[in-house]
Amino acid sequence: MCPIEYTQELLENHESDKKNRFSVFGGKLCEKLKSIPLLHVAGTKGKGTTCAYAETILRARGFKTGLFTSPSFNSVAERIRINGKPVCDEQFAATAEKLEKLDEVKVLRESELWFAKLTLLALQTFVEQKVDVIILEVGIGGALCSTSAYPRGAPRVCCVTALGYDHMDKLGYSIEEISASKAGIFRRGATLITSKQEYEEALSVLKIFANEKQANLLSPSQELIDSTGLEYPNNENAASAILAVRHLIKSLKQETFFQRLRKSSSSTESDLMKIITPTEMKAIYSAEWPGRQQIVEHEINGRIIRILLDVAHTPESMKICANWAAEKKQGKMFVLMRSAMGREIDSQMVHLAEILKPEYFAGSPNVAKDVAELDQNDGSEKYVSFYPSFLTRGIDRQLEEQRERLAIQSESARKFGLNTFEFESVNDCLENLPEDVGTVLITGSLYMVAAFFRLRPDVA
Repeated sequence: MCPIEYTQELLENHESDKKNRFSVFGGKLCEKLKSIPLLHVAGTKGKGTTCAYAETILRARGFKTGLFTSPSFNSVAERIRINGKPVCDEQFAATAEKLEKLDEVKVLRESELWFAKLTLLALQTFVEQKVDVIILEVGIGGALCSTSAYPRGAPRVCCVTALGYDHMDKLGYSIEEISASKAGIFRRGATLITSKQEYEEALSVLKIFANEKQANLLSPSQELIDSTGLEYPNNENAASAILAVRHLIKSLKQETFFQRLRKSSSSTESDLMKIITPTEMKAIYSAEWPGRQQIVEHEINGRIIRILLDVAHTPESMKICANWAAEKKQGKMFVLMRSAMGREIDSQMVHLAEILKPEYFAGSPNVAKDVAELDQNDGSEKYVSFYPSFLTRGIDRQLEEQRERLAIQSESARKFGLNTFEFESVNDCLENLPEDVGTVLITGSLYMVAAFFRLRPDVA
């Protein structure tokens, strides 16, 4: 089955679900969104970082930005940002209360399509705040993600970052199926961009979808990538963001709403591929996106330990993480991990064992100090409907599932000859580090890194 046929079948099999997801975008909100330009980003690796770079560049160019990303470290409200700043809990709750009264949201509540409702809340917030441009990060996949319901009308750039194996139970078990789902964000009339792809099959599928939309599939030039001065993969993420923003601004120059940018609309494709500008350079180096190859100095029992944080959670991203950590480590290495993968974890562990070669390896639930942190509702009824069932099903059940995965993880670590421990929390691990440890890598999932941030909110 060709990729386009596969995606059509995917959509047909989920037609009623799709109808519920997308029906909420009718009416006044839809009409207002038609005048707001969109940068839509899908991918397996680097999509959040690419969004962060693009948002910072757009802000540096004088745009008021609305950014919607997922998942979040601590509060669901931090997924929605205006000019780079998360909306406050009060604003989030106020908008949520307005939406609860709408008939469209009742459809979502009944079908428990929590991410669609959260997307709706983000877009409503952006309209109320009168943003100039919206950046949407896809949740899972692309074809069936509620972010793909954004109405046609305004200029749009669709960008797919590096693809790999993740969420295979939902997207398919081949790279072609996964790529087809991600390419579901492509729209006719939009500018289509891809980051460099590790898998030739992924690039082939993206090109098929681009051709189907009668569009060229663009990719940053090596000259642009090198000019960022960043390490891999941030250099490629930054270059994709720069190219996406350049094309979005080029299309906006002909829009009367953006008369302030009227200089020349004659930019050629080669102009848009040129090296980074000073404004772009300043923007990407000021961009903050916590938990991605982040280094923190942390005091433990009177000594300073280097903490490396990375939300790597796929085989491909773990390989990148292992290479990065090997370069940045000081002294003996201790890896603290809680992988989101099950039996496929060997495909992650092999990179840690063969590239990083840590002296110590441990697992723990993704809690900072106390298992009560797993109660994501935090006693607030306003937030309950904005969390999926897997975050609200009770602490005991969550702990049970985490311990099952930790057992699989420990088994895999021992298989690769790693010296393995288990702890009750991140703090429990850090308080009991061997004396000869100089560096700790915390990785495996965003939620594991979030647990450390609860210990150190100053670096989150």
